[in-house]
Amino acid sequence: MPEFIKGMELCEGFFKEEAEPIINKCFPKLKYSAGLIGYGSDVLGYDDTVSTDHMWGPRFYMFIGDEDLPLKNEILNALSDCLPYTYKGYSVNFSKPDPNDNGVRHPEFITSERVDPLIWIQTFDSYLKEQLGTSDLESIKPIGWMKLSEHRLLSLISGRFFKDDLNLTDKLKPIRYYPHEVKLYLAASLWSFIASEQAFVKRAADCGDDTGSRIITSRIAEHLMRLCFLYSDTYTPYSKWFGTAFSKLKIDESIKNHIIKAVWQTTPTRGKKALS
Repeated sequence: MPEFIKGMELCEGFFKEEAEPIINKCFPKLKYSAGLIGYGSDVLGYDDTVSTDHMWGPRFYMFIGDEDLPLKNEILNALSDCLPYTYKGYSVNFSKPDPNDNGVRHPEFITSERVDPLIWIQTFDSYLKEQLGTSDLESIKPIGWMKLSEHRLLSLISGRFFKDDLNLTDKLKPIRYYPHEVKLYLAASLWSFIASEQAFVKRAADCGDDTGSRIITSRIAEHLMRLCFLYSDTYTPYSKWFGTAFSKLKIDESIKNHIIKAVWQTTPTRGKKALS
């Protein structure tokens, strides 16, 4: 197994050293943007050796204008014909999408014929519509923000463009974080939930329901953690990376310690004290 390289570094090197020269040679006048955004622990920087089993490896998205869409298959063919079989020990070739597993693809080493790389080519507007349901990021109304996946917002603004002829970095600026009025609504909602259940931690314990008390404590702790993200102007990832991202938030360590103590408490009344 090759030495592990963080996915973002691997993909940027793959694009600049292998893919970009091919594209520039075959399509010298093409204006495009390319990078790693969207799904994947490598986009968030949390990937490790476990992440390498599927949908991970030398890969990137390539965005072109509507006028260049007819070139899509030509570009893919040029890359398939000219890319190497491996890059820094990782397979450039991937299996066909598995229809029984949400289209997941796995690295598949080959030594002959054309490679089938993990590269997507489309317009940025079509990609945004797939991810958020809209490409008009400047016109999202407050109620519209409530319909957006917070993790998807995070995955879009956490990525990196290795080449950006189309100035897509600027296009993403409107979704860097929630508008002020949306942030206030979310904060009020979280505080309201906490206030409605805070007294139940001890009440459930007093009735002999230690399990219920611990569940309520954990629920309140999660909402407090979400408030920490909110006040830090940082989108919250989905559950897999929730605790990891929280540990990296730049907030007072005493806040983190109180929440951690509450979650790990062994006596329900201690949970109440930790959250006080």
